[in-house]
Amino acid sequence: MNHRTLTMTNLLNLTHTTVAYERRLHKAENSAMRRARYSVPQRVIRRFLSGKSFGWFVVAYAVVTVVITLLGIIASIYVPKLIPAWKADEINGFLKDATSYLITAQVGLLAVVSVAVGLVTLIAQRDDGSSTSTDVQLYYNGALAYEVVASSVALLLVLCVQIF
Repeated sequence: MNHRTLTMTNLLNLTHTTVAYERRLHKAENSAMRRARYSVPQRVIRRFLSGKSFGWFVVAYAVVTVVITLLGIIASIYVPKLIPAWKADEINGFLKDATSYLITAQVGLLAVVSVAVGLVTLIAQRDDGSSTSTDVQLYYNGALAYEVVASSVALLLVLCVQIF
């Protein structure tokens, strides 16, 4: 069983390596792709987000939540005049409403990404002899589709935990 799992892992790694090689080759040979470069801010965002795992996004969003909470506590201690004097019922309602709006936005983003991935997959299924796997992988890589979905689901998880 362990040998079979190891063999399957090696096969998946080999397939991933082959697709990565085909993507690099396609980028090198395609003049339109060479001319169309991302702007500097887009390249910085891509470098920061590209290749991150779901766990990385969960930890990042959890750290942001803790930092914002600590900043709120520090502000309430040292500069209480800056914080509105709300009652507990008002702030709880506001926080639940704000979190629910953010959750709705994240679900909408996931729906848009799902439709885009489905459309690209359908468009790539043509019979002109091109490598559809490479085309789809190029789109996923270029659009940061995996990272966007992982980030969205991680943010949904943190928001859902925070709302309770």
